[in-house]
Amino acid sequence: MRICSFLPAATEILFSLNLGEQIAGVTHECDYPPEARHKPVVVRSAIDAKRSTSSDIDSAVREAVASGKGLYAIDAAALATAAPDIIVTQALSPRSAARGRCGTSRPNHSSGTVFLASACRCS
Repeated sequence: MRICSFLPAATEILFSLNLGEQIAGVTHECDYPPEARHKPVVVRSAIDAKRSTSSDIDSAVREAVASGKGLYAIDAAALATAAPDIIVTQALSPRSAARGRCGTSRPNHSSGTVFLASACRCS
């Protein structure tokens, strides 16, 4: 079985379940355990956070959400090469994406649902 993880926490869980050998792709943020850094990256941020201020990032997120654009970009070629049987991802509500916080100092994860999706092999 080949697995792509679109969520760093899911990547950690997969490794803890001894499924590391089956992970065929991860996000640009997957850095733990260290072996995750050696997996092909199939998802990257659509926002260049390294070259942006917090205000720039906030504006870019609000603009993306308002226009219906995604915050992450899937590398279609890398995903095709990974050829996953399963993709592990998470739903994110537009409100959470726009605000990024639930009014506290903790990120809002209450609306997120982890999904296991069978990959389509349509041509």
